[in-house]
Parts: sequence; structure tokens; C-alpha cells
Amino acid sequence: MPNGTIAFLAAVAGLVGLSLLELPGWWRWLRTLSPRQRWSALGGIVGAHLPLVYSLLLYRAFPLELPTVVWTVAWIPTLGVVLAGIFLTLWAGLSALRPKTQTAGVNQHRREFLRVGAVAVIGMAASTRMLALPQREHVQTVTLALPNLPDAFDGLTIGMVADVHSGPFMQRRQMEHYRRELESLGCDLIALPGDFIINRTAEIYPFAEAFAGLSAPLGVFAVTGNHDYFSGQVEQVCRAIEDAGIRVLRNEAIVLERAGAQLSIAGIDDFYARALPEYLQRGRDPDGVLSAWERLLERLPRPRIVLCHRPYYFEELVLLGADGVLAGHTHGGQIVLARVGELSLSFAALVSPYVAGTYYSQHRTDAWMYVTRGIGTVGIPVRWNCPPEITCIRLVKDKEKRG
Repeated sequence: MPNGTIAFLAAVAGLVGLSLLELPGWWRWLRTLSPRQRWSALGGIVGAHLPLVYSLLLYRAFPLELPTVVWTVAWIPTLGVVLAGIFLTLWAGLSALRPKTQTAGVNQHRREFLRVGAVAVIGMAASTRMLALPQREHVQTVTLALPNLPDAFDGLTIGMVADVHSGPFMQRRQMEHYRRELESLGCDLIALPGDFIINRTAEIYPFAEAFAGLSAPLGVFAVTGNHDYFSGQVEQVCRAIEDAGIRVLRNEAIVLERAGAQLSIAGIDDFYARALPEYLQRGRDPDGVLSAWERLLERLPRPRIVLCHRPYYFEELVLLGADGVLAGHTHGGQIVLARVGELSLSFAALVSPYVAGTYYSQHRTDAWMYVTRGIGTVGIPVRWNCPPEITCIRLVKDKEKRG
């Protein structure tokens, strides 16, 4: 099944699921109104959902070129209604558990609780901390010990930005800001691990214009992400990135040299990375692209850093010879309800143990992966407890220097 079809079906399923979650509470509340109030409220609820419906189902076919602030303002009632619907659903559930005999005072207290709660969630929706207005990014500085790192590369710095998602909520002006911030770090090498667009080919051109001429002493390298395939024209997307002066590594590698020492940078295309678990399980079939990828890694001098958009394939890449992996994709959870130690309470944590930060391999304890939160959003224009991230990684030889 094509990736675009999968994305469309996932969007429909998400929209239906969200609507079903809200339905019980809204239905209970609507029944308390007069017919005229009911129709007015119903019209308001449906109207408030239009930005959500448009973004998930209609945006690709009917793009609207509007300023970011217009998109953001349009989403305020949507987020308010969604949060209020979820609140009403929880309230209805709790009410069902209460004894049926209630005094008038208790019922009045419950109505007051509902009113205050509804105002609170609408206020949360209007918070600029939640909405994808230009937010101050967090520069995350990390020091990692890389196995077999030569003296010449000790202290090498890598700047990283992922999940740009050029589109309505990441327009050229914002991307130019992130580009300047990334360049200001003065890193030796820059890595861009995928998801440059949302799902339209035309979205790559504002990115290419904003990042054209981006440079670093040892080069600027990128790999494709799953959203880059959603356009159905990934070759055109990659061509625009290359025209901007960024080297796209599609199952390719480059060997960097400094003072006679070598460091390998490899990039695996997102389409093929998804097949890595099956490739290893079936005994490393000698034919096909992945066998060629394995032979490529084997021939590269160590240490080897691999760019892979999705972090799910960390252990497979280590088994194939990666010493370090740079990834994105998760947005750090994007909406993080809470953090308990290193545990992130987010939807991303339900599907992957790799959400954000540094992880070490179970197969080789000295091999690591760093997952960046990225700078863009997808699905809904919201980041919560999860600011955009520009990453600066410093490579060292000794574990004692790791931080």
C-alpha cells in the first residue's frame, strides 16, 4: 500500500477516534439545552472542528497560502473545543459512577466545576505555549564518547536539526531563523535527518530557499524521512535539497579525513530503513538494496555514524556496524503530558522506547543513538512540554568526558 494512502487512512482513523472520544460528553451536554441553543452549540462545535478536518483530510489537495498567525488563530477554537470535549467526556464518566440520588447543592457544585473546567481548557488551548507560534528553541548540547574516535576528530561538533515540516506552521521566515541559529553554533558538521515537508512537494521549495548555502567545514548531510515520501515525488524533494547545497545520503556514505584520520558518515533512505528488522530476521538475504547497504557499512573505516530518520531501527543498525546513530521522527513526543525521570508520558512513548535524548545499545554498550526533538509539528500545530530543539553534539574519545 502506498505511503500516501497509509497516511490518509491514519489521518481518517485519528479524526474518527478523536470525534468518538469527544462524543459522549458533548451529547450529554447538548441534551441539557433548549432546541435553539442545541442547534447553535452544534453549529459552533462543527465549525470549530473545520481546521482539524482541513489539516488532516483536505490540506494536501487544497492548500491555502495564509500567514502563520492566521493559521494559529484559526486553531484556537479547535483546540478549545477538543479539550473541552475530552473534559466533558471524563466528567460524564465520573458522573455515571456517582450515586443517582444527589442533592441540589451537589448538582450545583458539579455545574460550577464543569463551567470552571471548560474555561480552563479553553484557556489552555489559547496559550501560546501550546500553539505552534514561533517558539524559542532549546539548544541541546550533548557530549558523547564515540568508539575508535581518532585523536584528530576528538572534540568534533555536529549541529543537527530534524523534522522541519515546511508548511503552514513552518514558513520561510521561521526556517530562516532556525538556519541562522544552527549556523551560529559554528559546528564542524551539520546533519539533517529527514522530514523536510508535511506531504506536498511544493513545500520543499521554501525550505530550500531558507537553507540554501548552509555550510559547515566538513559538510552538510541529510537523509529522507517518511513525510518526504508522502508527496509521492521524493526524487523531486531530494533534488531541491541537493540544489540548496545539502548532500542527501540515500544508502550512501562519505569518509571525512582530518590529519590523516578518518570518520565515516552514512545515510540510509527511510524507505529501506523500514525493512531492516525483516532483513535481519530472514537471515540477511544476499540480494537487494539492504545487502548492498550492509556491504557498504562493512567497507567503511571506523568510527561510523549513521543518519537514519526513524529511531526504531537502532539495534539493527548497530548489528550492521554503526557506532553512532542520529535520528529524529518522534518530535520528542510533541505533546508530553508529564515526565517521570527519563520516562516521557506521550503518544510517541506508546509506540517506541526511543523518544528523545541519548540511548545506548543492548548489543554493544559503547554504541549510542541520539534522537532530537526536531523543530516542526505535524498532525496538529501543538507542542506541549516539548520545545523545538537545535542539537549540538560534541564527540570525544574518552567516556570520562561524556556528559
